[in-house]
Amino acid sequence: CGAGGGQAIHFACMNDHLATAQLLIINGASLRARDDLGHLPIHYACLSGHSVTTEWLVNREPLLVHVADGEGTPPLHFACGSGNLALVEWLSSRGALLTAPCNASPCKQPIHFASAEGHLAIVMFLIARGVKLEARDLDGWHALHYACSWGHLEVVQWLLRQGAPLCRDKVWHPPLFL
Repeated sequence: CGAGGGQAIHFACMNDHLATAQLLIINGASLRARDDLGHLPIHYACLSGHSVTTEWLVNREPLLVHVADGEGTPPLHFACGSGNLALVEWLSSRGALLTAPCNASPCKQPIHFASAEGHLAIVMFLIARGVKLEARDLDGWHALHYACSWGHLEVVQWLLRQGAPLCRDKVWHPPLFL
């Protein structure tokens, strides 16, 4: 198949070619086909922020909202990194967990993906739904670390106004050091 073990169905979903994805499924492609990193077609659709394709996939197989890739990352995390708030809201309405259990390294939460990419509206949505500012990954990073590391000033300012902790990560780096 493709580089990285990607199949045609992965590329169709990544590029929001719904009619092509539907044709591939009719002809035997699997919604649960994994590439070498364990990504399914839904991970590609969410990573690219494609609502229509994601909705079609989930409507066809509702449990896809919970299926993690090879690193333990579910679709919602990728949607948070894409910047598509409507997609994040839709996945949440379909039962996607806003705080997923940590089953693999680095154990990044949806808020970490949104903060790292500078998607303030998604960070605000997550916090409004009860996600904790103190949520940490396995390295001790929380949302403020990610926003500082990637230089997303607007997210940093908002997180600080919400009382984000200035505590250090596991190697003693405070967020504002990054």
